[in-house]
Amino acid sequence: IVGSVTLVAAHANAFDESECRLLTELAGDIGYGVAHLRTRNRQLEAERTIERMAFQDPLTGLPNRAAMRERIAKAVATARERQRALAILSVHVGHFDEISDTLGHAAGDRLMAEVAGRVAAVARSGQDALARIGEDELVVLLRDADAAHASDVARRVVDTLYRPVELAGLQVDARGAVGIALHPDHGDDADELMRRAKVAMYRAGTNGHFAL
Repeated sequence: IVGSVTLVAAHANAFDESECRLLTELAGDIGYGVAHLRTRNRQLEAERTIERMAFQDPLTGLPNRAAMRERIAKAVATARERQRALAILSVHVGHFDEISDTLGHAAGDRLMAEVAGRVAAVARSGQDALARIGEDELVVLLRDADAAHASDVARRVVDTLYRPVELAGLQVDARGAVGIALHPDHGDDADELMRRAKVAMYRAGTNGHFAL
């Protein structure tokens, strides 16, 4: 039952039998239409939820690996066509596991949410993209960025990773490292650029800074 339809007449026996039958059928049609509309709305909302789950990190609300790979692929195609450079930064949050193990997973989640917000503030609004592609890894896409600009952004990201975050009444820092891959120097597709950035990230992890 969806609801009820009430008709008020000016006097008794205002409708004959055929009219009452017609009104009853009309009420049924209205009920069916409303129920169908609600079912369709629920279906659309479920589809939107599934799409968000497929392409969005639930903790930070950032794009996930699949979404970022698609964005990088489109950015590379545009850069190739316009003969422009771009850079991929792979950001490792070095103390994530240690903090999660010591202070609990909720504290680790708060750390990642805080770090994601700080890294987003470093990237240029509207032109660059940020994603969480792993439990303790972020990726930044820098369009129209050469090595000098990418290095400057990486340096500022490293600086923000060292700024204290308050968790469970303690001041902790995320630490970590940033790896950089450049198009076209280090690759000409999304997968290769992401792989090269991650290799550089691990290389930078030995000194806690950033590396090309």
